[in-house]
Amino acid sequence: MIPEEFIFISSGYLVQCEGTTPPKGIYSHISGIDLVKGKDEEWYILEDNLRVPSGASYPMIARELCRRCSPETFKNTKLEDNRDYAGLLKRTMDFLYIQRQQNRLIQTGPDRQYWQL
Repeated sequence: MIPEEFIFISSGYLVQCEGTTPPKGIYSHISGIDLVKGKDEEWYILEDNLRVPSGASYPMIARELCRRCSPETFKNTKLEDNRDYAGLLKRTMDFLYIQRQQNRLIQTGPDRQYWQL
């Protein structure tokens, strides 16, 4: 848990946003959580992010390699299929936009990836 006082002294904290509800009540549109399994066999959060789409290629590649090397993993474990990540992302963003403009481009992350919506 993050101490409350740490949040309030952060340079990114905006008091003007207190009491507001974002469109459709969704506070985190895209979240990235990196999990690691410790020597004690417990799972720990290594990092979590609330941001624009980033880093999606890593799990997509890892899953594809796993499908090739160990196809039974996907038969015996309930995992979400991530092969249509771009389509899932587009549907999510379409749902979130209240008014959609034609040919809108969004820039994501320091690597300057562009998505056309």
